Amino acid sequence: MKTLLNTIALIAGLQLTAAAAPIINTPTADEPQTHKLTIRVDNVKVRQGTVNVAIYNAETAESGVAFRKVRLVIPASGDVLVNFEQLPAGQYAVRMFQDVNTNLKLDYNGPVPTEPFGFSNTASPMVSFSFEKNSFPVDADKTVPVTLVSFE
Repeated sequence: MKTLLNTIALIAGLQLTAAAAPIINTPTADEPQTHKLTIRVDNVKVRQGTVNVAIYNAETAESGVAFRKVRLVIPASGDVLVNFEQLPAGQYAVRMFQDVNTNLKLDYNGPVPTEPFGFSNTASPMVSFSFEKNSFPVDADKTVPVTLVSFE
């Protein structure tokens, strides 16, 4: 039976060994290395609704279309963490808002948001989103804090 398995493995281009070595997922020259980005949402004052997180890369920033988006229900307690897996290395920026009333949009009173929102690299509510100002490099697994701000 062992000879049959070795023959099948040999035909398939595999080599059976007595001790199995761990498989290491190392990218080849043709495969770009990917990373995990964790967004830590800070200053969550209201524990209800969802947090809607969008990340942008250099190619998607000008169009306003997110590279990836996630909607996460705000937990009753503890840290609020949003993970983006398998991101190619590059520059990214984060834009988010807390949808307290779960109507799937950031609500405004005139030009002023009435729900908490935030961008990477700033904790000021007086700053608008700009890929150039809000972007950061992702060249390894990393955690980035984003502070929710509110005018209320």
